[in-house]
Amino acid sequence: MLAAGLQARGGMYSLLGIYGKALADLLEARRLFAEQELDEASSQILQDIGITYRRLGYPDKAREYLNQAIAHEKRVGDTESLYISALQLGYADQETGHYESALATQQHALELANSTGDRDSMASANLAIASVLTDLRRYPEALSALQKAADGFAAVDDRANVGMLAYERGRALAGSKDTNKALAEFATAEAAFRANGNRRYQEILYRAQATSLEAANQPAAALTAYKNFLAAHDAVAKERANQQAQMLREQFDTDRAKMENLRLKGEQAMKDRQVEALKKVRRWQQLAMGLLAILLGLLSLLAIRQLARLRNWKRMASVDALTGVANLRGAQQFANSAMRRAHAQNEPLTVLAIDIDEFKRINDVHGHPTGDRVLREVARACADALRDGDLLGRIGGEEFLAILPGTLVDHAVDVAERLRRRVETLEIADLPGSVRATISIGVAEMLPHERDIGTLIERADAALYRAKALGRNRVVSAGS
Repeated sequence: MLAAGLQARGGMYSLLGIYGKALADLLEARRLFAEQELDEASSQILQDIGITYRRLGYPDKAREYLNQAIAHEKRVGDTESLYISALQLGYADQETGHYESALATQQHALELANSTGDRDSMASANLAIASVLTDLRRYPEALSALQKAADGFAAVDDRANVGMLAYERGRALAGSKDTNKALAEFATAEAAFRANGNRRYQEILYRAQATSLEAANQPAAALTAYKNFLAAHDAVAKERANQQAQMLREQFDTDRAKMENLRLKGEQAMKDRQVEALKKVRRWQQLAMGLLAILLGLLSLLAIRQLARLRNWKRMASVDALTGVANLRGAQQFANSAMRRAHAQNEPLTVLAIDIDEFKRINDVHGHPTGDRVLREVARACADALRDGDLLGRIGGEEFLAILPGTLVDHAVDVAERLRRRVETLEIADLPGSVRATISIGVAEMLPHERDIGTLIERADAALYRAKALGRNRVVSAGS
């Protein structure tokens, strides 16, 4: 329980950028798991430790742990985690100038992403590949990979990488001697990096920007960019030094706590001997048994609370924060499980690909807060209309997937029509009476020979596109 708590806290520290504390927690959690001979749990932390070491400025240590994580993930067949570890290992190789090795590793990460069918992961891998190709001065290939990355992010409405796409595009254009276009891309990246306050990204941007401004014969602007680079570089170096010092302090505090624990254990051993002598008296025996019962009760209560928290963390990892339905990961896991069960029990399985019609126009005309309300109301209406045992997941910006185990296509079409009508009659605040949220739905039933859930979803998507082409706000079956 202590190791699980340290692992969870270390992961949260890492997400918040508190890398020194994160590393201390993660290393201690791994030690505790190993001490209890929980090798599987100990191996699952390796990726987090490697990523944190890389962010803290220790690429060699990062490679050591990431390679161990990759070996474990290959052994257990965890493709998603293997993709993340490969991507991070490529970053570590690139940061230390091992560009050929980094390129091979990132291309392997892309192959893993392709095998999962996750568009966002494929786009991230292409972005990483483009960065290494630029370092290798293979600029046309870098621009081609960047276009694939941009198309992939756009397909899932992921706008988090706008700044990095612009920065890498600027680097490739600068290498191709297209200085004016490179400067325009750097300006876009600068606005994005300033908005999210990422000083590390600002540091690398200002250096590239200064070089291009100097090449464009703009010495004053180049000097300003160089000054910005030096300021960002000093801030990043100071923060990294602080984090490294924090890590050393945490390790010192951990070692001191261990020594204190040894001292307390020694004292406890002496007290235990005294208790053994007192046990000859029946009254003290009864008191000791009573105290033991209370302690066991408290430990049981703590164990129950911790297990409940662990279950809650696992649930949160599979739930879309905006709509409350399953997210892409949760939907994929449920769909894969449903397909295996359907084949094992010779039962039907049908999926519904659902898309909100003209959602971009709702966002553009009425604003993103209204768009978010539309997403929540549509998700709630569809989830309420499904049966127990069915699952609704949000797999993209305005895209949803409903998985209907044990359902033939004819009945699934009726379910889809029920969802469509319910959404069509929704009353949503801030939308004029003349504007209605509607959905188009594609329906596909699992074929007897079909073993890949991605193929089934693709057929449902194809039916969805036909529904869109026929005028939206309708249901189309893959067989129709």
